[in-house]
Amino acid sequence: MLGSLIRKVRGIIGTGISWALGWSIGGTALHGALALLGLTSRPDILVEPFMYGLWGFYGGAVFAGFLAAAEHRRTLSELRMSRLAVWGTMAGVSVPVVYHLLGGGAGLEWFSYAGTSSGVWVSLAIIAPLGAASATAMTGIARSGTGASLDEPAAPTPLPKGDGHG
Repeated sequence: MLGSLIRKVRGIIGTGISWALGWSIGGTALHGALALLGLTSRPDILVEPFMYGLWGFYGGAVFAGFLAAAEHRRTLSELRMSRLAVWGTMAGVSVPVVYHLLGGGAGLEWFSYAGTSSGVWVSLAIIAPLGAASATAMTGIARSGTGASLDEPAAPTPLPKGDGHG
């Protein structure tokens, strides 16, 4: 029981870290692209990667929690990518919504649409696709490496035997 819990917590943290790295790069790039189109303010290159990384960690952890709770009886090969994209979008959307509900809405002024304060909506336009892309990409990568159930640990791969010449 404790081993299963530790595996799940490790998976949630690992997913959060993976998403944090991807969102740090992807979120900053998307924000920059929207700024070039005149839809948002120019991103602060020193702040944006850190902010998107934090949001990515949270989104990844929420996604892993959704997946563990709702899809725990399926193997990776049984999961549909469209369903994973929905879980990823929901996890991503939860980031600015929860941030706003906790009183952080005023901190979203760096997301401005044509000078208005529609920060939550613009951030959703950036973060929802990041969530869907992260979920499907991460699962695609995981599928290429294992066929294990989400509840069961993957079978250990034996290390190659040496011939004694070190």
